[in-house]
Amino acid sequence: MLDGVIQLAEGDAKAYNEMLTHCAMMAHDNPQNVLVIGGGDGYVLSEVLKHSSVKHVDHVDGDGDVVEICRTHFPWSGAWEDLRVKLHIADGAACVATKHDLHDFYDVVIQDSSDPYT
Repeated sequence: MLDGVIQLAEGDAKAYNEMLTHCAMMAHDNPQNVLVIGGGDGYVLSEVLKHSSVKHVDHVDGDGDVVEICRTHFPWSGAWEDLRVKLHIADGAACVATKHDLHDFYDVVIQDSSDPYT
């Protein structure tokens, strides 16, 4: 729960995160550099890393507390320990606009943001 709204339920997390990730990843024939914006629970990140072609992932999330709590409680939390991953705790839009400490280009960009209408 974040700001009074359920953001993730383990029962449906698999269907949501796998569709969000693999449709985008499979649209590219050789995704090597990936940007994940949001998804502080780490599930999308863990799915991205299942693709053997991936060499680098920048994961930008605005809430470091969410990331730390999810590292403790979810089985896919080891994704952040992968050497291909660089975690940025920052506003996703601002980070992209300024290219602050990001890779030069991305083959795939996945935005896993919360519902703006809640």
